[in-house]
Amino acid sequence: MSFALSVLFSRSVHADSAHLFSGGLPASKVASLNWAYYTDSTYGDTIIAPAANNWNSISSKVKLSNASGTGTSVSIDAYKDTTSIPGLWGEIIPYYVDASGNVVDDLACLCHTWTYVEVYGYENQMNTSGLTNTQKVSNYTHEFGHALSLNHVARNSPSAAVMKQGQQGIGPQQTDKDHLRLKWGN
Repeated sequence: MSFALSVLFSRSVHADSAHLFSGGLPASKVASLNWAYYTDSTYGDTIIAPAANNWNSISSKVKLSNASGTGTSVSIDAYKDTTSIPGLWGEIIPYYVDASGNVVDDLACLCHTWTYVEVYGYENQMNTSGLTNTQKVSNYTHEFGHALSLNHVARNSPSAAVMKQGQQGIGPQQTDKDHLRLKWGN
């Protein structure tokens, strides 16, 4: 039994670039990242703000600050919205400036330097699926993770991760933290 325990405790979580987008916000923005929510303050303060704050204190290179209602320029706009797509609880839409100077979405490859990102949480689909407020925070945490260039972790991964798809009520786990540090530094 002691052998099994030592194997269990010696197993480490490893980050790899397969779980990162090659593009993303510039490192200079991520170091002091202003974001804002666009919904009522009760929902924004109890669901969206805790989700963004979940990514703070993991890497000294990543700091998310809520600039809602301040008039401060932001790099992430977070929305409470609805969609007609069944089971879609959230998504991000990152934007970059192309060679012609047009602002376009980067959904095709997630490989450019983004100007800003829109984070969406689809309240009607989360409610239809019976998500609790804790699970909604987890869903927004997942979407903010995408805005920080983190990709999905495989559902069959043995490690818990907020970046796995599916219903959960957790914040960033060791796997997520390792990926964030791999992308942005310690």
